[in-house]
Amino acid sequence: MRVGCFLEINKTKKKAYFFGFGEYLGMEIPDENAGGLCQIGRLLGKPNPKILLDSGKIIWGGECWWSEEAECIAEIAELENADFNIINVDIDDIRKKWNEE
Repeated sequence: MRVGCFLEINKTKKKAYFFGFGEYLGMEIPDENAGGLCQIGRLLGKPNPKILLDSGKIIWGGECWWSEEAECIAEIAELENADFNIINVDIDDIRKKWNEE
């Protein structure tokens, strides 16, 4: 199934941070690179949605807000119509930021 992945939609600042589109691969235990809620899940051995982004990078469900591609396309159009700034972000950069915090 094709999906889209957001980091955050900030309604106050009218900004949406978007990881991109990709393919839902199923449930797996996150690897050691996973951030966010996935770190706890990995330690507990809990599977998490695994997504292969079109960029070739893996992102986990616990690191983003994701849904079917068509829903994300509609959401992006709605945000753009509301004058939101859609900002593309890279999962590696976000993980680095999380690790620094």
